[in-house]
Amino acid sequence: MVLDSELEIAGLSPASGEPDVVLRYAAVPRRDDYKVTLREEFVFGKQVGFHIRDGREILIDVQPGASSAAIRVFLLGRVMAFLLRQRGWLPLHASGVSVGGRGVLFVAPSGSGKSTMATAFHLHGHTVITDDVGAVRIDNGVGVVQTGRARVRLMPDSGELLRNQIVPGGFELDKHSYQLHDPDNDRSIPIASIYVLETGAEAGTHSLSPVLATALLNRHSFIKRKRSEPELLAAQFSQCAEICQAVPVRRLVRTDSLSGLNDVVAMVEREIVANPAT
Repeated sequence: MVLDSELEIAGLSPASGEPDVVLRYAAVPRRDDYKVTLREEFVFGKQVGFHIRDGREILIDVQPGASSAAIRVFLLGRVMAFLLRQRGWLPLHASGVSVGGRGVLFVAPSGSGKSTMATAFHLHGHTVITDDVGAVRIDNGVGVVQTGRARVRLMPDSGELLRNQIVPGGFELDKHSYQLHDPDNDRSIPIASIYVLETGAEAGTHSLSPVLATALLNRHSFIKRKRSEPELLAAQFSQCAEICQAVPVRRLVRTDSLSGLNDVVAMVEREIVANPAT
């Protein structure tokens, strides 16, 4: 996706060709009564406002003194998720890796270890394809995920444990964020599996019924439910159900101990190999 931006965004690769999306400065009045539709979304921070429309335009209103780091977090997180939804994708709160050329996604709330899990796979030779926003959809009957920046943000305990292994393969963006090597970050690849990440006493994977899998994907997707029009909510739920019909969705339980991550990686690797693409 080519972005033509009036705002300089650190960390994005230069691109050429006709832009898919235009980002420009404009007034974005703050509103408390807006409704999210299939074609329009607003995002507000303390010193910045975004107006996303038609999947092709982002208006940004930056107040004096706004933090460039905060703007970047907004733009490459929620704003990009809402933009991708307007372009036909289902944005999940997920981190993901490529295993044998197929995507494996881990969905969970913030702080649940999604980035830690992706980093563990990275240390076993797998490529991190997205962190925080996992955009998926059905393409010719196949579930695919849009790859993104190979960047992970880790909690302090994970960062301290994995720091020496991560930095040689990339560089440290800030105290807990790491940019990994990123050879190809703008394409879609088939999804091997989506795992709903949880913690428990014993590591393992478990099947989910289609109804529960759909509900969990819907729960872990980027959407402002209380502000959304019924048409958008219905479309979102239908898209979750469609994904669950095409892609295995399973529960993945890991223990709190970081020392057990290697066993979890091996367990998932075995499942992916045992279920080749069809």
